[in-house]
Amino acid sequence: MRAPRGLLALVAAVALVAVGAGCGSSDSDSGTASTTASKGKDLRIEYISHAPTSDSFWIVGAMGARAAGEDLGVTVNYRGPQTTFDAPEQKRLLQQAIASKPDGIVVTVPDVSVLEPVVKSAVDQGIAVVLANAGQEVLERTGALSYVGAIGLVDAATEAGKRFKEAGVTSAACMNPAPGVPVLDQICNIFARALGGKSQIFPYETGDPTSTRAKVQALLQRGDIDGIFAEGVEGAEPALDALRATGKAGKVKLGNYILSPKVLDAIKRGDAMFAIDQQQWLQGYYPVQMITQYLRYGLVPPTEVSTGPTFVTKETVDKVIELSKQDIR
Repeated sequence: MRAPRGLLALVAAVALVAVGAGCGSSDSDSGTASTTASKGKDLRIEYISHAPTSDSFWIVGAMGARAAGEDLGVTVNYRGPQTTFDAPEQKRLLQQAIASKPDGIVVTVPDVSVLEPVVKSAVDQGIAVVLANAGQEVLERTGALSYVGAIGLVDAATEAGKRFKEAGVTSAACMNPAPGVPVLDQICNIFARALGGKSQIFPYETGDPTSTRAKVQALLQRGDIDGIFAEGVEGAEPALDALRATGKAGKVKLGNYILSPKVLDAIKRGDAMFAIDQQQWLQGYYPVQMITQYLRYGLVPPTEVSTGPTFVTKETVDKVIELSKQDIR
């Protein structure tokens, strides 16, 4: 379902304009922001993600980006690697987007070494760029307008580890869909430090839930762990299936970094402890809105906009379930 328009769009617009009026980006000349793309010109914004287009997290993010395009009357093209996390492929997509000379680009930057120079080249060519989801640390160096995403990665991963520890977990598996991607490795490392017990990296492939379930089930049958922290729905849902198949749901603790209807239902049933919400719909919507307002009206966006993270638990899950079914949360 397409995300609701009207009230949400109005609230978002008022919030960003109000904040932007007083918190401009690293460009100090906020009074003379580029307005070469006039109010009447059709705008085209390319959104380049690091994740596969089938990734459940980014299905929601793409919905937000497209909803912003419809609300604002601009063209939004959302693209990402086809099957797996792939920094070189994302670089190629970003270079293609730059070569097409769009009015604006939204890009995630999980691999700084590969993507930072390309992002800077886009800015140097006069393209309005907003970073989303990952890349907060390169905002100033690249000259991008703003960063939109979950601000507090360290705090969230630390809190996850603490919650596992408080629940009595002493040996956990951190399910990582792409070992070697810095931001994903960092989450597992921070979680392990906060847990204080044993924590092993458990790699899995997105798009192959049957294989992931079998591997988790084998791990559970060995009795090596009493907790699972998943970095994505494609890890959490097969893990949940494996827990139920082995009779260990609710006994081996489960937490997830992303929401889905199935995970939220598990929280409600007591089969999972929590899910961490990054509000990725807003990571799609806000950047498109920022670029559009910047180009049409010269409104400089805030340097950073936080979309989370927050913890969804049994006490708060009912408020989130229906929105998740609509690909909004």
